Amino acid sequence: MKDPNSYLPSPLRTSSGDSCTPLNTTTAPQLSSYQLPPSTHITPTAGSVYPYPFLLPSLSNVILLFTSAGIVYLITMSLTDRVHALNPRPPLHDFLYLKVPYLPFAVAACDVFATLVIFSVAGYLYFVLGDVPAFRWGLLDLAVGKVFSTTLHCFTVLPDSRTVVGGQTPVIGPLMGGATDRLMSNHVFELGVALHIAQGLGWVRTTPERVAIMALFSLGIVASRGHYTVDVVLAWWWLAVVGRLGFKRRQEVGKE
Repeated sequence: MKDPNSYLPSPLRTSSGDSCTPLNTTTAPQLSSYQLPPSTHITPTAGSVYPYPFLLPSLSNVILLFTSAGIVYLITMSLTDRVHALNPRPPLHDFLYLKVPYLPFAVAACDVFATLVIFSVAGYLYFVLGDVPAFRWGLLDLAVGKVFSTTLHCFTVLPDSRTVVGGQTPVIGPLMGGATDRLMSNHVFELGVALHIAQGLGWVRTTPERVAIMALFSLGIVASRGHYTVDVVLAWWWLAVVGRLGFKRRQEVGKE
């Protein structure tokens, strides 16, 4: 009588001829059910879809990066302001400055609106949903934006965009940065990140509606004279680069 063990594939037979314990397929780890580490685990109740969550740093590292980027941003802006003060130059020619009138209230309106949206989205994510991964992705994008903006105003110092209008120099709000805080509008970029997440939360219904809000806000930035038009254009391009301009490419909080 033939040994029953001989019917087993060779990997399942021992050198002594005894068969190994069959693999329990019910407990074997399956690729589809692989669980990410707790630090990067996706909260199922949030209905979130995250791109490459295993690459997302911890919350403490993201906060450290965001804080460091902000400090370097402020220091370099102060230095470039001093360089500009030694050799002040008139503002550059800006096409939209000729088409969009200066609006004194645009400064406060843009500051207040952007602040409310950003803090509302961040607070709702972190304190209400407890959706820490989405909060980290947003904060990480803001940190990367600060780094990008820093490299721009360090290498190319543009003259102050504030022009004399009707005998008065436009007043730039405290959140608009220094005289040389140019080449990318952080107002536009950071609001774009917040609105992108807000659409996933259902606060903004459609992508065209979100883009329309962004367009009106961008015109408000130009009307405030806090940024050149090219600063706003750069912010839109950078939103596209980090996947925050379209919606389907990087949907973090919306329904699956």
